[in-house]
Formats: sequence, structure tokens, C-alpha cells
Amino acid sequence: MIDFFKLTSQLIRMVQFSDKQIIEGIVNNDHSVLKYLYTTQFGRIRKYIMYKGGDLYIIKDIFQEALLIIYTKIRNKDLHLTCSFSTYFFAVCKNLWFHELRLRNKMTTGINSSEDLVEDPEPTQEILPELKKLVDYHFNTLSEDCKKVLELHFNNKSLTDICEIMGYKDVKYAADRKYRCKQNLFNRIINDPKYKKITDGLY
Repeated sequence: MIDFFKLTSQLIRMVQFSDKQIIEGIVNNDHSVLKYLYTTQFGRIRKYIMYKGGDLYIIKDIFQEALLIIYTKIRNKDLHLTCSFSTYFFAVCKNLWFHELRLRNKMTTGINSSEDLVEDPEPTQEILPELKKLVDYHFNTLSEDCKKVLELHFNNKSLTDICEIMGYKDVKYAADRKYRCKQNLFNRIINDPKYKKITDGLY
């Protein structure tokens, strides 16, 4: 019996889009391009994050968040590729995963507030009470809406769940809101003079 899902996936892989076509497809919400990206990129990202201890919910969140970041960069004319799109997309997902791990563990060592590509950092095993205190302090300065969104996110709620619980208009808005709240928290932490003093001794 023919496995139509497998056959469809193979046919999609046979269709090739150039980096320019992919970028245009993202900004124009071209479903054929988005499906192509999902088929060719999701498996690789899932394998990597699952190997690093992630789960399917966070993988889906990261995939959608990466698309949102790239969409925003394209609209702002701030996307300048120095490698293939697939390499860039994978690197954005890896960065988002590292940011996720650091916040989940109340660790913000070496966080870069931008989405620029970075080398994989060596994870530190030491839990610093001072750093946790700093994270807690800045978390509590966020708006109630942001705190609720991030609490749901860190408790492994999917974007669909966050959308329903918070009463947002759609999942895309929930992804955008979660991303902005997380970046707001990152920026507050790394711009605090105490952050540099605390992290100076980690490397």
C-alpha cells in the first residue's frame, strides 16, 4: 500500500527553491515555500533539540519563532545572508534553544540579545544564586501579561495553549508576544551592571 505522506514528502524534497525564492515566500506567506521549509528543515532541528533534551512542543515553538524572527528581519530589510538560508535558519533555531535553556535554568551566561549567529557555548554546570536572584528581579519588573506568558512558556505550554489561555487573536500573535517578552527580559538582565560582575568569573 502506498504511503502517501512519505511519497508527498519525497516529492516536496524534489522541488528546489532558491534562497531568494524562500525569502520572498516567507514574506509573502507562500504556503508551498513554508511547507517546503517544514519538510526539509523540521526533521533536522527536531533531531538536534531532542538530542539536547528538548521536547516536541518546544521544537514547534522554536521553529515558529525562528520563522517570525526571519520574517521580521526581511520586512525590516535587516536580513543579510553570508551562508545558505538553511544554514542560517538552523543557526537561528540553535540560538533560540540555547536562550531557552538558559532561562529555564535561571542562567543567562553569555546571552546575546540579538539573533545574530553565535558559536555554541560550553554549558556551565555551576548554579549561581546571585544570577538567579538577578533573573528573578528582572522577571518581576515585567508587565503582568509578559510574566504570565513566560510562566506558561516555561511550563511547556504550546503556543496554541498560550493563545487560548491569554485570549490572543491567533497563534502568530502569541508567538510574537512571547518572543518580545523574552527579549525584553534578556535585555533587562544583560544591561544591568550587576550582570557583568556576576558573569565575569564564569570563563
